[in-house]
Amino acid sequence: MPADFEGASIGGSPFEQDQPMLFQVGNLTPQQYHQWVYSPRLGAPRFFRSSLLESISKTSWWYIPVIWGAVSVACLCHIHLHHTEPRLTTGLLLVCGVVLWQFTEYCIHRFLFHIQPTSYWGITLHFTFHGCHHKWPLDSLRLVFPPVPAAPIIAGVFFAMHQILPKEPAMTLSTGMLLGYIAYDCTHYHLHHSSSKTGVLKGLKKAHMSHHYRNHDAGYGISSRLFDTLLMTPAL
Repeated sequence: MPADFEGASIGGSPFEQDQPMLFQVGNLTPQQYHQWVYSPRLGAPRFFRSSLLESISKTSWWYIPVIWGAVSVACLCHIHLHHTEPRLTTGLLLVCGVVLWQFTEYCIHRFLFHIQPTSYWGITLHFTFHGCHHKWPLDSLRLVFPPVPAAPIIAGVFFAMHQILPKEPAMTLSTGMLLGYIAYDCTHYHLHHSSSKTGVLKGLKKAHMSHHYRNHDAGYGISSRLFDTLLMTPAL
C-alpha cells in the first residue's frame, strides 16, 4: 500500500494503511474526498484484498486496439461487402461517428466523471471510475476502460443506433464511434506515458496535463480539443 493517504482522515484517524482502499474512500466527507482525490500522487493503489479481483481490475492499454480494433475491422469489412450506400456517404458517416464519440467523451468526462459525489457509494463509484485516475495519473494499468464492462456498453450503442436509424447508416455511424473510442483510449494512454514534442499530440498532452495538475474543471476533451473550444472549457 503506497503512502498516499496523506492528510486524509476518517473521524480523526488515518486510513488503515494495510487495507485495500476501494471501500475506505467512501468514509471521507465529500469535502475531504474532493480535496484528497484531486491531489495527484505517484504510485498505484490496491483496490481489493483478493489477488484475483485485483488482477481483473487492471487492464493493459494494448487490449484496446487488439480487441476493439478486430471488431472495427470486422465492421468495416461488413460495410464494404454488404452496404449499398455510396463510398462518400460511408466516409462521411464514419467521420461523423468519430466526432459523435468526441462529443460523447467530452460529456461523460465533464458531466459524469467530474460530478461531486456526496454519499458513501457515490464517492466509491466516482473513485472507481475516475477518481483513482486523478489521484494516481501515472498508474498505467487503471487508465483504459476494461473490455469486459465496455462490451455491453458498445453493444448497447450499436443496438440503439439501429433503433434510431436505418440499418446501413446505423452500422456505419456506430463503427465510426467505435473507431473514435479506440483513438480516445490509445491517445489517453499515450498522453500519460509517452513523449509528445511536436504536432497535435503535443497540444493534447499540454491540455491534458493542465487538466490533471492545474485545473481539473477545464480541458475535458482528451482525443480532441474541439468541444472544449466550442463549449468554452479550454485547458488553462
